[in-house]
Amino acid sequence: MSSLLMVAALAACGSGDADREAPEAPSTGAEQGGAAVAVPAAPATPAVADTGWSLRMDGAGPLRIGMTKDEARAALGGDLTTGLAGPPDPTACDYPKSAALPAGLKVMMEGGRLVRVDIDSAALATAEGARVGDPESRIQQLYAGRVTEGPHKYVQTGKYLTVRPANADTTRALVFETDGGKVTRMRAGQRPQVEYVEGCS
Repeated sequence: MSSLLMVAALAACGSGDADREAPEAPSTGAEQGGAAVAVPAAPATPAVADTGWSLRMDGAGPLRIGMTKDEARAALGGDLTTGLAGPPDPTACDYPKSAALPAGLKVMMEGGRLVRVDIDSAALATAEGARVGDPESRIQQLYAGRVTEGPHKYVQTGKYLTVRPANADTTRALVFETDGGKVTRMRAGQRPQVEYVEGCS
């Protein structure tokens, strides 16, 4: 009889050890009616949308300087309307319209090709982070050693801050217009069109 009690005690002790070595896994669901019910994971917090429309020497968003009208239209999902008709005219200049373009951004086409991108909104920035409203000193800092200053044609205290590419490319530029203190608008594209003060006028 004592032997049976000893065996039972040893069995109970062994069972306790097993419980300690393999603890019950934490529940991954709610208990409902004795059965585990899966609980869906909480949705991830959406990241701030990246418009992808930063201004670059070679364009903005999916648009590239040098694109034909058809290529630009395709890049914008088929939405691009110009006021020009007929075959490309090397002297024709136009600002086509598209609902796919963000507010404050417009594109210039000349001779049937995209030649320049203009921005007059602080909501959009260059690839380096410059934007409308920035002080002139920030442009000098962001593009140190690559900025040429010139007097504004219409604003007495204003300037044109022209930034050349970091490489040896002399066919493109980034131009910031200022009121003498802050950036009022900016544009990028190929020369000489990017330097036209009146755009297509």
